[in-house]
Amino acid sequence: MLDFTTAVKWLTCDSIFAVVVVIVWLTASTPSLQPLSLSDDASCRFEDPVDWIRVDSDTHHFVDGAGRTRLFHGVNVVFKQPPFLPDSDKWDPYLSFSQRDAEDLRLWGFNMIRLGVLWAGTFPSGPDRPDPAYMEAVSRIVSLCAAEGIYVIVDLHTDSLSRRFCGNGFPDWAIDVALNSSTFSRPDGGFPAPVADPDAFFPHGSCSGEACPPAWQDEGKAEKNALAANAITAVEVAAANTDLYPNLTACLDQPDFFDFNWAYANTYSVEALYRNTSGLWNGFGEHWRSVAQTLRDHPNILMYELLNEPLPGNIYKYNFPYQYWINAPAEERDLQGPLYRDAARRIREVDPRHIICFEPIVWNFWPAITEPLVADGLDREAVCWHSYWHAIHHSGRPYYEFAFAAMGQTLRERGGGSFLSEYGSVGNRPFELADIRRVQEVADSHLSSRAYWQYKNYKDITSSGGLDRLSLYPHGELQSDKLNALATPYAQATGGRLHSMSFDLDTSVFNMEFTGAPANETSIHLGPPQVHYPHGFTVFANRKLSLCANGSNLRLTHSAALVGESIKVCVLPCVGADCTSDPSVWYLAWHCRPAFLWKQGVSAVLFVSTAFLLQAVLTNFLTIGEYACFVKVDDARTLWESRALSVLMAVVSGTFGSAGVMCLGLPFHDELWRWLVASTMPLLLVVAGKSEHSAHPAFFALCVALLILWRVTYCVLDPFLQRDTLLSLVVRANVVFGLVAGVGLLMLMRRSHHCPPRAGPDDADDFSSDAVQRRSVPLL
Repeated sequence: MLDFTTAVKWLTCDSIFAVVVVIVWLTASTPSLQPLSLSDDASCRFEDPVDWIRVDSDTHHFVDGAGRTRLFHGVNVVFKQPPFLPDSDKWDPYLSFSQRDAEDLRLWGFNMIRLGVLWAGTFPSGPDRPDPAYMEAVSRIVSLCAAEGIYVIVDLHTDSLSRRFCGNGFPDWAIDVALNSSTFSRPDGGFPAPVADPDAFFPHGSCSGEACPPAWQDEGKAEKNALAANAITAVEVAAANTDLYPNLTACLDQPDFFDFNWAYANTYSVEALYRNTSGLWNGFGEHWRSVAQTLRDHPNILMYELLNEPLPGNIYKYNFPYQYWINAPAEERDLQGPLYRDAARRIREVDPRHIICFEPIVWNFWPAITEPLVADGLDREAVCWHSYWHAIHHSGRPYYEFAFAAMGQTLRERGGGSFLSEYGSVGNRPFELADIRRVQEVADSHLSSRAYWQYKNYKDITSSGGLDRLSLYPHGELQSDKLNALATPYAQATGGRLHSMSFDLDTSVFNMEFTGAPANETSIHLGPPQVHYPHGFTVFANRKLSLCANGSNLRLTHSAALVGESIKVCVLPCVGADCTSDPSVWYLAWHCRPAFLWKQGVSAVLFVSTAFLLQAVLTNFLTIGEYACFVKVDDARTLWESRALSVLMAVVSGTFGSAGVMCLGLPFHDELWRWLVASTMPLLLVVAGKSEHSAHPAFFALCVALLILWRVTYCVLDPFLQRDTLLSLVVRANVVFGLVAGVGLLMLMRRSHHCPPRAGPDDADDFSSDAVQRRSVPLL
């Protein structure tokens, strides 16, 4: 007969067996790693000079002239108000990108920036009136980056299209061209209708009795573009056109700047660009020709990014709600595609070497532009994309896994490379840093290059996340916690084909695996000094490699005999000041993971926990099954239930639910509150049941189903909950979960019992309803 003591013994023995099996498996499958000795070769180089970058057609990775795989980690540098470039002469915590900034980025391990080079900066006053001083300033920033080994993505950045629409990017004259060709009753398109009332954005005027920009109010000024005759620079144009701009305070008061994209004037202007209204392609294309002409001889130009976060054109041309969302791929293929190809053609006329990058419509994971922008140019073409969505509060790792997997499939079908040119846009709170960690871990597992949004404030008026607080220097002080989360170790250049790479922020263990190539030098940067390895580090490898180290820079060199061979490298932190003793084989087995685990990008802790839980569940099911169907009957002819055993079953149920969550691939490095709820939810359900049915295996299946439902409320329903705070999200989502889960529990409580009790010698045939009723007692 099974009792509480026996159940505990079974569970304990099974748990010990599971742990032993996992440790033996890890130890047996861990590569034979040996510590590397530091070389005293004085000729060892630590800096990689900038080189021309292209895309490898087989791996879709970026490679340099020597054929080494290159990864890029960096930040965005986008100045959103005139003069549309940061100050490069002196350092400032808010507005500069100077020599000191470039040096800091290199010291922290960043090797690229995404520099905003706006159309409103290159041709601010007209399609045939460039500002040469602007491009000279761009060249200075590119050159000081080259001196520090930093690459540059040149980004035609735009948010809400123009300052005319509470945004930035396009010059005023281009907006005039688009709106003057429209059928709007007002020259300004009635911005920001229907998103908001124009009265709050412009003074009342005489535009048919409606509010409109002052420049349009006086009779006879309806065709005025408000450009002063001598305005050349973006600053001069902005001063001349002040009356055209909506009130900045009103713009900033809008809860979400992204809503301005749905204003009539905004969507029509986007459509006008796509359809080449009044020759807008010429202006757009000449911007890129001018940029490429100026920067074509700079090898540290990583790529030209044609247009930031493009949206579909006029969404109001459709008859049904959200039809523009469904039809976005067709808009991208038929409207954006021709614009991109025209711009790419103009770039290639003056610059045949640099990579051209395009973005799909912002919510499209699978770009609809499936053909190369320029014939025979896929080795110099890439897809840039961004990852934000609702990932901070509820979707976590599954969202990022889906996004990166979708982009990987796109590259296999289309060819070319990819770059995550924006992510983050968060503050310094723990759950925000957790989101940075999630996206970076997934990016590393997919060997993806990335750029955080953004480095400094740069007069940002259109970012989600709180404007100044999302930079590295809010309130003028460096956010060290955010920097430490962003600046993680990675292989900047790999002498071969890179297969896997990971860094565990909890243990500071770095792993990589690659196949050796004739280009035999591999460069690893370990992040800011004294952050991830304050007491030093030890480098292990499965092959004999030459190792040089200088601060956070590592240089590994393999011999010609290792060309085509698999090379595994593991960097472990020293514990305490003494780093002379080698870690034990158990430590290596725990942290320097087998290739299978590296490629899956999961933690060894997660694997061991999951294996242990699943192994334990096998015995737990047997235990619970026997207890449920073979119970002891006392003299009172009632079911004898052990309160302690009931609690044990509840704990087992919670363990099973947690294992199920892990096996479903839901995030491991997530907010603590989420895992507390996930782990205790089945326990609470069992206690709430208060019936013998809580011991039935079917109830455990229900617990897992409800646990999945609980998670789905965050992944699916959250966009409709309109959360204001994290607490609001938790409360509302759990209310939804509770309503659905409660229905399931009520249905379960209505049933009688699940297993007939073992019949006694004198009541073998007594299965009347009264007898059964007497045997049914509450569990707790």
